[in-house]
Amino acid sequence: QLGFIYYNQINYIPEGWEFPPEIHGAERSTERFNLPEDYAVVTPYATHANRRMTAAAVNELTSYLKQKNLTPVFLGRTLDADGDITGASPGIRRDGILDLSENTDLVEAAVILAHAKVVIGIDNGLLHLAMCSKVPVVFALTTVRPELRIPKRQLGAKTVTITPPKELTCRFCT
Repeated sequence: QLGFIYYNQINYIPEGWEFPPEIHGAERSTERFNLPEDYAVVTPYATHANRRMTAAAVNELTSYLKQKNLTPVFLGRTLDADGDITGASPGIRRDGILDLSENTDLVEAAVILAHAKVVIGIDNGLLHLAMCSKVPVVFALTTVRPELRIPKRQLGAKTVTITPPKELTCRFCT
């Protein structure tokens, strides 16, 4: 229900639904993925071109994470329900990346997100799922204002939002 409320940008949130349910990371084992102890999840896929990270941005981000001794982990769906490519920018380097795209179910993805050191991406479902845990989330938005899209989090959960520069003529346009 809470997802429906946020999706439809309804300002009235029923009592008791102020926060998304919390994912602790013990909901399912993820041993089969052989995750490193220190990793960061990056979500490079998008269903819309205006929510896609450029290859240069992804490559710079993953290089930075590796310099900080964090293994970048890619999560997401590379295909939509019709089998069409959802879109990662061409040219993304995969060296040193643990690419779990298309290899997890939703609960496994939630557990992987909850155990990450940080989750980074542009407005997508996995970021919303990460918001159900205490993991820090870097949540970039392109078409929707943060106050309309970012769910409240439990105390102590850090969220950093990135938005388009104010001088853009089409800020938060679709």
